[in-house]
Amino acid sequence: MNRTKISSSDFIYFLITGGLGFFLLITYILEILISKDVSLITTFPFLIISLSIVILSFSTLKQKEFNKYNLLKWTMGGLLTFLSIGYLINFRVGLHTINTSLILDEVSSGTLIGMIIGIYYNKLKLRNQRLSNKNKRIKKFADKTADLNKYTELIQESDSIDDISAYSIQVISSLIGYSNTFFFKLTKEKESPKLIQKTVDKRDKDIKKIAKEYYKSIVDQEDNIDTNKTEITIKESKKGEFWLIIPVIRKKPLAIILVEIKDISKLKKEDKKLLEILSQHIAIALSRQ
Repeated sequence: MNRTKISSSDFIYFLITGGLGFFLLITYILEILISKDVSLITTFPFLIISLSIVILSFSTLKQKEFNKYNLLKWTMGGLLTFLSIGYLINFRVGLHTINTSLILDEVSSGTLIGMIIGIYYNKLKLRNQRLSNKNKRIKKFADKTADLNKYTELIQESDSIDDISAYSIQVISSLIGYSNTFFFKLTKEKESPKLIQKTVDKRDKDIKKIAKEYYKSIVDQEDNIDTNKTEITIKESKKGEFWLIIPVIRKKPLAIILVEIKDISKLKKEDKKLLEILSQHIAIALSRQ
Protein backbone atom coordinates (compact mmCIF):
# COMPACT_ATOMS: atom_id res chain seq x y z
CA MET A 1 0.00 0.00 0.00
CA ASN A 2 1.45 3.37 -1.10
CA ARG A 3 1.41 6.16 1.45
CA THR A 4 1.62 9.79 0.45
CA LYS A 5 4.47 11.54 2.19
CA ILE A 6 3.57 14.81 3.93
CA SER A 7 6.23 17.51 3.77
CA SER A 8 6.99 19.87 6.66
CA SER A 9 5.22 22.76 4.89
CA ASP A 10 2.11 20.58 4.39
CA PHE A 11 2.14 19.57 8.05
CA ILE A 12 2.54 23.15 9.32
CA TYR A 13 -0.17 24.38 6.93
CA PHE A 14 -2.70 21.75 8.00
CA LEU A 15 -1.77 22.09 11.67
CA ILE A 16 -2.53 25.83 11.64
CA THR A 17 -5.48 26.06 9.23
CA GLY A 18 -7.08 22.72 10.09
CA GLY A 19 -6.49 23.24 13.80
CA LEU A 20 -7.98 26.73 13.64
CA GLY A 21 -10.99 25.42 11.72
CA PHE A 22 -11.58 22.65 14.29
CA PHE A 23 -11.19 25.14 17.14
CA LEU A 24 -13.76 27.52 15.65
CA LEU A 25 -16.14 24.66 14.82
CA ILE A 26 -16.05 23.25 18.36
CA THR A 27 -16.37 26.74 19.88
CA TYR A 28 -19.51 27.52 17.85
CA ILE A 29 -21.04 24.14 18.71
CA LEU A 30 -20.38 24.72 22.42
CA GLU A 31 -21.85 28.23 22.18
CA ILE A 32 -25.06 26.83 20.70
CA LEU A 33 -25.31 24.04 23.28
CA ILE A 34 -24.30 25.98 26.40
CA SER A 35 -25.06 29.67 25.96
CA LYS A 36 -28.70 30.74 26.19
CA ASP A 37 -27.95 34.12 24.63
CA VAL A 38 -26.65 32.66 21.36
CA SER A 39 -29.18 32.22 18.55
CA LEU A 40 -28.81 29.20 16.27
CA ILE A 41 -29.97 31.25 13.27
CA THR A 42 -27.21 33.85 13.66
CA THR A 43 -24.50 31.31 14.59
CA PHE A 44 -25.30 28.68 11.97
CA PRO A 45 -23.63 30.58 9.02
CA PHE A 46 -20.38 30.84 10.99
CA LEU A 47 -20.67 27.16 11.91
CA ILE A 48 -20.73 26.41 8.17
CA ILE A 49 -17.78 28.78 7.62
CA SER A 50 -15.74 26.91 10.25
CA LEU A 51 -16.61 23.57 8.66
CA SER A 52 -15.60 24.98 5.25
CA ILE A 53 -12.20 25.98 6.66
CA VAL A 54 -11.60 22.39 7.82
CA ILE A 55 -12.71 20.94 4.47
CA LEU A 56 -10.61 23.42 2.46
CA SER A 57 -7.59 22.77 4.66
CA PHE A 58 -7.84 19.02 4.08
CA SER A 59 -8.56 19.27 0.34
CA THR A 60 -5.71 21.72 -0.38
CA LEU A 61 -3.35 19.50 1.64
CA LYS A 62 -3.61 16.96 -1.21
CA GLN A 63 -2.70 19.60 -3.81
CA LYS A 64 1.06 19.00 -3.87
CA GLU A 65 1.63 21.65 -6.53
CA PHE A 66 0.29 24.38 -4.24
CA ASN A 67 2.78 26.46 -2.25
CA LYS A 68 1.55 25.84 1.29
CA TYR A 69 3.58 28.68 2.83
CA ASN A 70 2.01 31.02 0.30
CA LEU A 71 -1.47 29.68 1.14
CA LEU A 72 -0.74 30.12 4.83
CA LYS A 73 0.39 33.70 4.22
CA TRP A 74 -2.91 34.58 2.52
CA THR A 75 -4.90 32.77 5.23
CA MET A 76 -3.14 34.62 8.04
CA GLY A 77 -3.46 37.88 6.11
CA GLY A 78 -7.23 37.46 5.87
CA LEU A 79 -7.47 36.45 9.52
CA LEU A 80 -5.47 39.44 10.80
CA THR A 81 -7.31 41.89 8.52
CA PHE A 82 -10.75 40.82 9.72
CA LEU A 83 -9.55 40.51 13.30
CA SER A 84 -8.40 44.13 13.13
CA ILE A 85 -11.76 45.17 11.69
CA GLY A 86 -13.58 43.31 14.47
CA TYR A 87 -11.36 44.90 17.10
CA LEU A 88 -12.02 48.41 15.73
CA ILE A 89 -15.79 47.79 15.51
CA ASN A 90 -15.76 46.48 19.07
CA PHE A 91 -14.28 49.69 20.48
CA ARG A 92 -15.77 52.19 18.00
CA VAL A 93 -19.28 51.35 19.10
CA GLY A 94 -18.34 52.23 22.66
CA LEU A 95 -17.76 48.77 24.02
CA HIS A 96 -14.78 48.79 26.35
CA THR A 97 -14.81 45.03 26.77
CA ILE A 98 -13.99 42.50 24.07
CA ASN A 99 -17.02 40.92 22.42
CA THR A 100 -15.76 37.35 21.92
CA SER A 101 -18.59 36.39 19.57
CA LEU A 102 -17.79 39.32 17.28
CA ILE A 103 -14.07 38.51 17.32
CA LEU A 104 -14.75 34.82 16.57
CA ASP A 105 -17.02 35.78 13.66
CA GLU A 106 -14.35 38.04 12.20
CA VAL A 107 -11.62 35.39 12.64
CA SER A 108 -13.69 32.69 10.91
CA SER A 109 -14.73 35.01 8.06
CA GLY A 110 -11.21 36.37 7.55
CA THR A 111 -9.65 32.89 7.61
CA LEU A 112 -12.05 31.52 4.99
CA ILE A 113 -11.71 34.54 2.69
CA GLY A 114 -7.92 34.47 3.02
CA MET A 115 -7.85 30.74 2.16
CA ILE A 116 -10.07 31.25 -0.90
CA ILE A 117 -7.92 34.13 -2.18
CA GLY A 118 -4.77 32.04 -1.56
CA ILE A 119 -6.18 29.07 -3.48
CA TYR A 120 -7.13 31.18 -6.49
CA TYR A 121 -3.77 32.95 -6.38
CA ASN A 122 -1.96 29.59 -6.43
CA LYS A 123 -4.16 28.33 -9.27
CA LEU A 124 -3.44 31.46 -11.29
CA LYS A 125 0.29 31.12 -10.58
CA LEU A 126 0.26 27.45 -11.64
CA ARG A 127 -1.63 28.30 -14.82
CA ASN A 128 0.93 30.98 -15.71
CA GLN A 129 3.76 28.54 -14.93
CA ARG A 130 2.24 25.90 -17.22
CA LEU A 131 1.86 28.46 -20.01
CA SER A 132 5.47 29.53 -19.52
CA ASN A 133 6.68 25.92 -19.61
CA LYS A 134 4.61 25.27 -22.73
CA ASN A 135 6.13 28.30 -24.48
CA LYS A 136 9.61 27.12 -23.50
CA ARG A 137 8.90 23.65 -24.93
CA ILE A 138 7.59 25.18 -28.16
CA LYS A 139 10.70 27.35 -28.50
CA LYS A 140 12.99 24.41 -27.70
CA PHE A 141 11.19 22.26 -30.26
CA ALA A 142 11.51 25.02 -32.88
CA ASP A 143 15.25 25.32 -32.18
CA LYS A 144 15.71 21.55 -32.42
CA THR A 145 13.70 21.46 -35.64
CA ALA A 146 15.97 24.13 -37.13
CA ASP A 147 19.05 22.09 -36.14
CA LEU A 148 17.41 18.94 -37.50
CA ASN A 149 16.96 20.61 -40.87
CA LYS A 150 20.74 21.14 -41.07
CA TYR A 151 21.36 17.45 -40.44
CA THR A 152 18.68 16.34 -42.90
CA GLU A 153 20.43 18.35 -45.62
CA LEU A 154 23.58 16.34 -44.94
CA ILE A 155 21.57 13.11 -44.95
CA GLN A 156 20.00 13.98 -48.32
CA GLU A 157 23.43 14.76 -49.78
CA SER A 158 24.94 11.49 -48.53
CA ASP A 159 26.28 9.09 -51.15
CA SER A 160 26.29 5.94 -49.05
CA ILE A 161 24.25 4.05 -46.48
CA ASP A 162 27.18 4.37 -44.06
CA ASP A 163 27.01 8.19 -44.19
CA ILE A 164 23.23 8.18 -43.78
CA SER A 165 23.59 5.89 -40.76
CA ALA A 166 26.36 8.03 -39.23
CA TYR A 167 24.45 11.32 -39.60
CA SER A 168 21.26 9.72 -38.27
CA ILE A 169 23.00 8.44 -35.16
CA GLN A 170 24.73 11.79 -34.68
CA VAL A 171 21.50 13.80 -34.86
CA ILE A 172 19.74 11.50 -32.37
CA SER A 173 22.65 11.84 -29.96
CA SER A 174 23.17 15.61 -30.24
CA LEU A 175 19.55 16.80 -30.42
CA ILE A 176 17.71 14.29 -28.27
CA GLY A 177 20.52 12.94 -26.09
CA TYR A 178 20.30 9.19 -26.78
CA SER A 179 23.76 7.77 -27.33
CA ASN A 180 22.95 4.08 -27.84
CA THR A 181 21.48 4.04 -31.35
CA PHE A 182 21.68 1.21 -33.89
CA PHE A 183 20.89 1.52 -37.60
CA PHE A 184 19.68 -1.56 -39.49
CA LYS A 185 19.36 -1.71 -43.30
CA LEU A 186 16.63 -4.00 -44.55
CA THR A 187 17.57 -6.41 -47.33
CA LYS A 188 15.59 -6.91 -50.49
CA GLU A 189 15.54 -10.65 -49.91
CA LYS A 190 13.63 -10.21 -46.64
CA GLU A 191 16.45 -11.74 -44.71
CA SER A 192 17.68 -10.60 -41.30
CA PRO A 193 18.22 -6.81 -41.00
CA LYS A 194 21.83 -5.76 -41.52
CA LEU A 195 23.46 -3.67 -38.75
CA ILE A 196 25.32 -0.87 -40.55
CA GLN A 197 27.67 0.55 -37.93
CA LYS A 198 30.30 -1.50 -36.11
CA THR A 199 29.57 -2.12 -32.45
CA VAL A 200 31.35 -3.55 -29.45
CA ASP A 201 28.15 -3.68 -27.43
CA LYS A 202 27.95 -6.91 -25.41
CA ARG A 203 24.24 -7.04 -26.16
CA ASP A 204 24.87 -7.23 -29.91
CA LYS A 205 22.92 -10.49 -30.32
CA ASP A 206 19.97 -9.21 -28.28
CA ILE A 207 19.85 -5.98 -30.28
CA LYS A 208 19.87 -7.86 -33.59
CA LYS A 209 17.14 -10.17 -32.28
CA ILE A 210 14.87 -7.20 -31.45
CA ALA A 211 15.40 -5.79 -34.96
CA LYS A 212 14.80 -9.19 -36.57
CA GLU A 213 11.55 -9.78 -34.64
CA TYR A 214 10.25 -6.32 -35.50
CA TYR A 215 11.23 -6.74 -39.17
CA LYS A 216 9.35 -10.03 -39.32
CA SER A 217 6.26 -8.38 -37.83
CA ILE A 218 6.19 -5.59 -40.43
CA VAL A 219 6.93 -8.01 -43.29
CA ASP A 220 3.91 -10.07 -42.24
CA GLN A 221 1.78 -6.89 -42.31
CA GLU A 222 3.47 -5.23 -45.27
CA ASP A 223 0.22 -4.83 -47.21
CA ASN A 224 -1.34 -2.95 -44.27
CA ILE A 225 1.57 -0.58 -43.57
CA ASP A 226 0.77 3.13 -43.77
CA THR A 227 3.68 4.44 -45.83
CA ASN A 228 2.80 8.06 -44.98
CA LYS A 229 3.06 7.62 -41.23
CA THR A 230 5.93 6.69 -38.91
CA GLU A 231 4.70 4.72 -35.93
CA ILE A 232 7.40 4.57 -33.26
CA THR A 233 7.16 1.49 -31.06
CA ILE A 234 8.43 1.10 -27.49
CA LYS A 235 9.67 -2.38 -26.62
CA GLU A 236 10.85 -3.71 -23.30
CA SER A 237 13.46 -6.48 -23.49
CA LYS A 238 13.56 -9.48 -21.17
CA LYS A 239 16.37 -7.75 -19.27
CA GLY A 240 14.17 -4.73 -18.53
CA GLU A 241 15.74 -2.43 -21.14
CA PHE A 242 13.52 -0.07 -23.11
CA TRP A 243 14.02 0.44 -26.84
CA LEU A 244 12.48 2.86 -29.30
CA ILE A 245 11.92 1.09 -32.62
CA ILE A 246 11.79 3.63 -35.44
CA PRO A 247 10.71 2.23 -38.81
CA VAL A 248 12.03 3.93 -41.96
CA ILE A 249 9.40 3.44 -44.64
CA ARG A 250 8.88 4.82 -48.14
CA LYS A 251 6.41 2.68 -50.08
CA LYS A 252 8.13 -0.27 -48.38
CA PRO A 253 10.26 -0.85 -45.23
CA LEU A 254 13.81 0.39 -45.83
CA ALA A 255 15.48 0.45 -42.41
CA ILE A 256 14.99 0.11 -38.68
CA ILE A 257 16.56 2.34 -36.04
CA LEU A 258 16.81 1.10 -32.46
CA VAL A 259 17.33 3.67 -29.71
CA GLU A 260 17.93 2.65 -26.11
CA ILE A 261 15.94 4.63 -23.53
CA LYS A 262 17.39 4.73 -20.02
CA ASP A 263 14.34 6.37 -18.44
CA ILE A 264 11.09 5.88 -20.34
CA SER A 265 9.31 8.51 -18.20
CA LYS A 266 11.59 11.23 -19.64
CA LEU A 267 10.62 10.49 -23.23
CA LYS A 268 8.89 13.64 -24.52
CA LYS A 269 6.29 13.76 -27.27
CA GLU A 270 8.31 16.55 -28.91
CA ASP A 271 11.32 14.19 -29.17
CA LYS A 272 9.12 11.48 -30.70
CA LYS A 273 7.92 14.02 -33.26
CA LEU A 274 11.52 14.91 -34.13
CA LEU A 275 12.34 11.22 -34.60
CA GLU A 276 9.32 10.82 -36.88
CA ILE A 277 10.49 13.76 -39.01
CA LEU A 278 14.03 12.32 -39.10
CA SER A 279 12.69 8.92 -40.17
CA GLN A 280 10.87 10.48 -43.13
CA HIS A 281 14.03 12.27 -44.32
CA ILE A 282 16.10 9.08 -43.96
CA ALA A 283 13.49 7.22 -46.01
CA ILE A 284 13.81 9.76 -48.86
CA ALA A 285 17.62 9.48 -48.79
CA LEU A 286 17.58 5.66 -48.74
CA SER A 287 15.08 5.45 -51.60
CA ARG A 288 17.68 7.20 -53.78
CA GLN A 289 20.42 4.68 -53.03
